[in-house]
Amino acid sequence: MNDYEKFVLTEKEQTIFNKFKKNNTAELSGPEYNLMIWKRLVDDAQIPNSIDKLFTVRLSRVGQELRTYQKMHKKKIMSDNIRYGVTTVIAVVALVLSLLSLHK
Repeated sequence: MNDYEKFVLTEKEQTIFNKFKKNNTAELSGPEYNLMIWKRLVDDAQIPNSIDKLFTVRLSRVGQELRTYQKMHKKKIMSDNIRYGVTTVIAVVALVLSLLSLHK
């Protein structure tokens, strides 16, 4: 099992990684494939180094696990942001109410 928390993709690599659909396949060019194979995110295939032709490639087990980790991490961040927003609103309302009660 890889430590996906420390797995770093550049912006370009992440853009390519985001091309993969639910069925774990994507149409990639030769250079895009080379970036993904270097990170072990796609299954090894015999793909010519062609810039203008697209090839259907499949995520490897590592790629699938990274995608699952990224989805779970995104959900956790969204949940944390919502929790932060709710507590901030409650604090602001409490402050306003306390200021109003002092002013009366």
